Amino acid sequence: MPPLVRPGPQFTTHDAIETAIVAALANVNHKRGPDAWLAVRNDVRQYVLSGVDELWIVMSAQGNFARVACVTSEATHFASTASCPVYVVALGAVISAARERFDQEIARLASKSHAKSAQVKSIQA
Repeated sequence: MPPLVRPGPQFTTHDAIETAIVAALANVNHKRGPDAWLAVRNDVRQYVLSGVDELWIVMSAQGNFARVACVTSEATHFASTASCPVYVVALGAVISAARERFDQEIARLASKSHAKSAQVKSIQA
């Protein structure tokens, strides 16, 4: 199975969002969540990187159906045309919370780094 986050030298806001989405899908259905994620991952990435935060993932409860929607009417359409029971997972709050937590952690680390730098400067003086 491919990694859950994009490869690269640093963990980014987008990686935090992807990880939060995978967790949300697994919380809904731990068996179907990972497969659904693999089916919609590229579409989710395009939406999130373009600034869309209100997303819904429609995934089947038993089969291999999974789609991402950026408007409620599209999510409703996907759910109504599926040939089996589905879960509709709203991701707006998940994405916002992941972005906020990531930004807070970056600020905390920057503050901690700045405090250490100031401490080193005072010792050197």
